[in-house]
Amino acid sequence: MQVESYYYFYQVAKVQSISKVAQQVHLSQPALSQHINKFEEELGYKLFKRSSNGVELTKQGEIVYKHVKTLIDVQKTMIEDLATEALREYELRLVAGWPISNYILPAIIIKMKEQFPQLKVITDANFFAEIADNIRNNLYDIGIAYCETCAQIKGCDVLGDDRLLLVANADFDIPDKISGCDLLKYYFVLLDDKLETKRILNDYLIANSCATTLNLLYESNTVEAVKEAIKSKKAISLLPSIAVRNEIRNNEFKIIELDNFYHSFPIVLIRKEDSNDQIKNSFIQALVKELNKVLNEDWYNHTCL
Repeated sequence: MQVESYYYFYQVAKVQSISKVAQQVHLSQPALSQHINKFEEELGYKLFKRSSNGVELTKQGEIVYKHVKTLIDVQKTMIEDLATEALREYELRLVAGWPISNYILPAIIIKMKEQFPQLKVITDANFFAEIADNIRNNLYDIGIAYCETCAQIKGCDVLGDDRLLLVANADFDIPDKISGCDLLKYYFVLLDDKLETKRILNDYLIANSCATTLNLLYESNTVEAVKEAIKSKKAISLLPSIAVRNEIRNNEFKIIELDNFYHSFPIVLIRKEDSNDQIKNSFIQALVKELNKVLNEDWYNHTCL
């Protein structure tokens, strides 16, 4: 199975059109179709459903797409590593879920740069479910994620947890404590970014014998869009405490206690096990120390215990 087969499959899956990809890669459409057909024959599964409107992945195709994407990412990283080998001796790549990447890491990295001036730290954000695979495939040196299966992952250490909080504008007209069914009285903005807040809320409402139809203002996959709705005093939302800690500290947002509701995400650090670089290992130890400080601040204990 040739590398180009992976590439052609990946591009067709992304664009959902053989003819468009054929133009991009300067192949005739029949030639590209032959490559795709051969790829399917080698795997023994149909990967695409074909129609007059283009193509879409089958269930088997979705599985192959996930792994092919990883292979292409690994190949890209390999090429980058080869091209910058001399410069990468003291480069550390760190990936984290968005609450940590956006609200925790910047201040910590700036502070630690004084202690490790020779270390170039490259940070990136990714979905929590993909971070362990990122480390396993050597795309990054360190990953920080929400993860409930740390014991099953090599090189994984639990740092603490982050609690989901029901929050409103400090001037929003709502009691400090409400029941699950009272939740339905207020406009709600839902964060939809693979944290499964919709499922968590739905399970909670069912457990409390409430209707499961939220008075939904809108859904967004960005926390800033959700926070704007809260700031405008139009709605309430359920957000990770890390994402709203500054607004809570500054008395812009307030926490609404939701009766019998508690949900938290374990925060873990995942590292490559084979790292023998003393500088990188020292950086990781210092990073863990700084993260523990943040997770044990007074505001955090107050909102998350």
